[in-house]
Amino acid sequence: MTPEFWAIISVGVTSVGTGAGVLFGVWRIQAYYETRNEGAHVDLGRKIDKVASNVSQVAEDVAYLRGRQDERDRAAGGPA
Repeated sequence: MTPEFWAIISVGVTSVGTGAGVLFGVWRIQAYYETRNEGAHVDLGRKIDKVASNVSQVAEDVAYLRGRQDERDRAAGGPA
């Protein structure tokens, strides 16, 4: 086998090894961020649920106050 053959094999093996290393690194980074983001998504879901319940309560309060204002307007003979 000629030296050129071994040079080509050496470059090929180096390229494959480098590619495999890069793919492994990207896979590990992705796994790390997925694990980290799971906790963040759970926390965000809790915050969204809390805000949604607050918005629901405000909507109920607004409806109640509008009803009270309508009653006052009718009692005063104003627009209903």
